[in-house]
Amino acid sequence: MGISIIYITHDLTTAYQVGDSIYVLYRGSVVEAGNVENVVQQPSHPYTQLLMGSIPVPDPRVPWGDDLSAISSGDQRDVAVAGCAFAPRCPHAFDRCEDDPPHYRLDDDRAVKCFLYGDRPVTDLDSMLSQNTMSPI
Repeated sequence: MGISIIYITHDLTTAYQVGDSIYVLYRGSVVEAGNVENVVQQPSHPYTQLLMGSIPVPDPRVPWGDDLSAISSGDQRDVAVAGCAFAPRCPHAFDRCEDDPPHYRLDDDRAVKCFLYGDRPVTDLDSMLSQNTMSPI
C-alpha cells in the first residue's frame, strides 16, 4: 500500500528524506519535478540550484556563510507579470525569459521549466508524470 503526502518546505535536505518524488515550486508554479534523488543531487532549475546551494555544510570547521549561495531578494516590485516568474532574481536571466517557459523533459521522470534547457523536448508535465513512476499532483 502506497502513501501519499504533501510536504511543503524550503529545506530540500528533509524533503530528500521524506519522499521519492519532488516538485519544486516558485510563486505557485512547478519549476522542477522529478525523482527526489536526481533533483537534489543534480538540480537543474536556477531556483533549485540556489536552494541547494543555501544549505549549510554540517561541518563545524566550515563557518556558515562562506560557501552558501544567496537568492537575490531583488526588489519585490520586480515580480514578473509575464514570462518566467524567477527571472527578476535569476543569475542566468536573459531576454528570452520575458516569455513564459514551457516544461522541458530532462529524463523520463524529470522536467524543468527554464529556457536554459530549450534544446530539450517540450513536455506536458501532467501527462509525462502520469506515464512514469512519479505520481502527478
